[in-house]
Amino acid sequence: IKQRSEISAELEYVSQRAGFYVEKGIWQGVFLENLAELGNDFDNLIVPEILSAYGSDWVPGRIKVVISDMVTSFGYIDRRDTEDIIYLSAEHLGNDLLKDTLAHEFQHLVTIYNKEDRLDREEKPWLLEALAEYAPVVVGYNNMTEKRKDDFFKDPSNSLVGWSNALYDHAPVNLFMNYAVEQKGIDFLKSIIASNKTGVNAFPDFIDLYVDWTIANFVNDCEVDVRYCYQNEVLNHKVPPTVNYNLFPIESLSVGASAEAYSPHWYKISGLTDEDRIIKIEFKGNDDEVDYY
Repeated sequence: IKQRSEISAELEYVSQRAGFYVEKGIWQGVFLENLAELGNDFDNLIVPEILSAYGSDWVPGRIKVVISDMVTSFGYIDRRDTEDIIYLSAEHLGNDLLKDTLAHEFQHLVTIYNKEDRLDREEKPWLLEALAEYAPVVVGYNNMTEKRKDDFFKDPSNSLVGWSNALYDHAPVNLFMNYAVEQKGIDFLKSIIASNKTGVNAFPDFIDLYVDWTIANFVNDCEVDVRYCYQNEVLNHKVPPTVNYNLFPIESLSVGASAEAYSPHWYKISGLTDEDRIIKIEFKGNDDEVDYY
């Protein structure tokens, strides 16, 4: 919160499941309507829909939601011994993205309760975020997913699992979880939450799912194959090739590139004649134990 260790906030609105606090100095009366709308959605949509979809029996008490003056973040959570606090950016109050953020942050609490508190397992950061990124979709919001799609195009080869909390790290995990739930069904979320495994090991067929997802991002056409498309109408994108190679008039080509784990790249190869449409591709890396897909 702008490099401050503490803030002063006052309780401005109370709903059934949350108390909404606003940092002193930024309160305006017009915000009351926004807080009431947030409270209504939190009580009647966000909490019941997320608990149902993720299969949690957690019964949260009234949660503190603090509207504060932030620099870059839409929101985050702060877990303390006696209470859970969700912080939201005052800059985005009245913006529909804030509802998505409230759903996102509440889902973090659900995962932490089920994974850390009950199973004594700390979820991998990328999957912790992926589960939360899908929460707005569960509730019926698509604002954050649309934003993540736009971000995805700015760095489509960003590693799915190499989480560093960088600007575009949320994009691939959002799209991947959208795709995974569409392919596996909504109960897939419950299996991840209930698993004592974490990260890629929580998926029974992670490699197959990952490979199909990378193809779906390029093809994205359900008429070709239902495995190679998104059903969410917001995710109507097709990524362009990372690199284009033309084999005419040459017969072979050797190129070098570096890639992080689970970092997709799409190569378009043209120049093949009608008589010779078979192409042989060999991958060689510095680590012989690395698999390429």
